[in-house]
Amino acid sequence: MTTRSFSSPLHRGVSNATTRQSLWQRCPPHFLPDPVKSARRSLPLSIRRISTSSQTAPKVSSWSSSHTPRTTPVRSSLLSNLRITLLTASVALTLTLGWYYVTDTRSGVHRLAPRVLKAVCPDAETSHEVGNAVLKVLWSLGVYPRERGRKGGGEGGEGLGLGVVVWDSLLDNPIAISAGLDKTASIPDALFALGASIVEVGGVTPLPQPGNEKPRVWRVTGEEGMVNRYGLNSLGADDMARQLRRRKIDLGITDNLTGGEEESERDASSVSVEVKNPGSLQEGKLLAINIAKNAKTDNDDTDAVIEDYVTCVNKLGPYADILVVNVSSPNTRGLRGLQTSKPLTRILNAVTTAASSIQSHKPKVIVKISPDEDSPEQIRGVCEAVVATSVDGVVVSNTTKSRPPPSALPSSSSSTILPQPGTEILRSATDARALAQEGGYSGPAMFPKTLELVEKYREALDEATVNGRRKKSGGGKRKVIFASGGIDDGKKVLQVLEAGASVAMMYTTLTYQGVGAVGRVKEEVRGELEAWREGRTEG
Repeated sequence: MTTRSFSSPLHRGVSNATTRQSLWQRCPPHFLPDPVKSARRSLPLSIRRISTSSQTAPKVSSWSSSHTPRTTPVRSSLLSNLRITLLTASVALTLTLGWYYVTDTRSGVHRLAPRVLKAVCPDAETSHEVGNAVLKVLWSLGVYPRERGRKGGGEGGEGLGLGVVVWDSLLDNPIAISAGLDKTASIPDALFALGASIVEVGGVTPLPQPGNEKPRVWRVTGEEGMVNRYGLNSLGADDMARQLRRRKIDLGITDNLTGGEEESERDASSVSVEVKNPGSLQEGKLLAINIAKNAKTDNDDTDAVIEDYVTCVNKLGPYADILVVNVSSPNTRGLRGLQTSKPLTRILNAVTTAASSIQSHKPKVIVKISPDEDSPEQIRGVCEAVVATSVDGVVVSNTTKSRPPPSALPSSSSSTILPQPGTEILRSATDARALAQEGGYSGPAMFPKTLELVEKYREALDEATVNGRRKKSGGGKRKVIFASGGIDDGKKVLQVLEAGASVAMMYTTLTYQGVGAVGRVKEEVRGELEAWREGRTEG
């Protein structure tokens, strides 16, 4: 048998198409070295077609190709669109429910916020400033916490209402937020959204002043109390007036503001006559502004002191439903000396005169008194001054210089960290150091004193009013009392109302229990009233 040596078909010119096909099947063109590719391109066109066809996938039969359903792409597209729609709807629903939950003051997340702030900002004043800044941003974005559910008002389908009449205004409820939480009037609407019917901003002084040196605020965590010696730090009356004027513009209350700042401010206040409550700009709510004198003003110069208060009235009166005359801050040296009858009468007379001269409306005037000047003579002197000058009411009271003992903590407090009824607590070293600081104390331990003072002032005011009518030296309508100090649950609200107050004010409780505190207290008031009504019906 003759043997033939093998040589590559590429070297022999390759006349056999099958051999070439076999070679290309084993080594596809894109893996061949360049010389092989060149050889392939030199082949006749017919052979290259055979080669190409041999590498393609086998074709399906003509029957299966002609009978492939044409609806498959359409069905696939519909399913894809359905999945996208369901995914979009799920995301939208999740975001909506999340927004609804986070912006509801009843949400548990708001109870955690004060603890987070405390952990992030150990300094109480810094924590306060950060909290206000966050609330301001949330308000501007429309994702601020707000009260939902039963908000108060009159009797209706939602059950027992909480509406109260204060002076000639029907308020949604008897709960107010005290001054100090919003010192610059930068977030009054955000505070109204929490459910309070009255928000007090300030205190504010005629000229800017820094207040006392820092640190000047201390938490008394064991009893949810606080000690502060702010010293009425203020940006001044002009700054607050600009804030409140801008608020009216942002809410669309004013228009045609084409002049300078003074003309714009005059226009902003002049439209107040068209609004039911020109300070709050809301039905069933009132805005109070706490005014005080500058620390540098000589307390013995009564004329200079009067000028400070009147300046605040002239600049801020057009934006207020209530003007609160502060003569009781414990952190401004000598200020409480103005609470004696003679200087107080002169100050209140000047303030009421200035308030009555405001063209757009006449704001109510009330005076904020000290809890430490509580002798019968001192209380009687304040009440006689109030009646003689036609002041509309009294805030009872400000922070106290005294330090209540642990046994003074009220057993009815809603706090989860306060002691059980009939027990005392041992204050921690941190709380003891805070209580040793100079300044005004606030917290639940103040409530017994607040309740006692409300009863005393109610009696003294009524007596002074009757005497004033008899002597024709004053009188008028019954004076209103705002109770402030240690109020942190619904039972305490009802206690001060029964003692003669018309409004119960809160502040320190919000710093510990968060923005949901107002709504919770209102629900507790409603629950107490409903229980009383059911018991009366059964009886």
